Amino acid sequence: MTCGPIAQEIELGTPDTEWNVRLCSAGRAEAAKAVEEAGIETYLVRFWPTA
Repeated sequence: MTCGPIAQEIELGTPDTEWNVRLCSAGRAEAAKAVEEAGIETYLVRFWPTA
């Protein structure tokens, strides 16, 4: 991430729930080249509870 992590937390369900996560990204190389320009990075984050 060229801008770093977000400062806020995201709560998912109850505190005792364990989660799986899948993260996909696109545009990483382009974002590194164009840091001063508008955001190019795209992320898809999927969470689902562990069975």
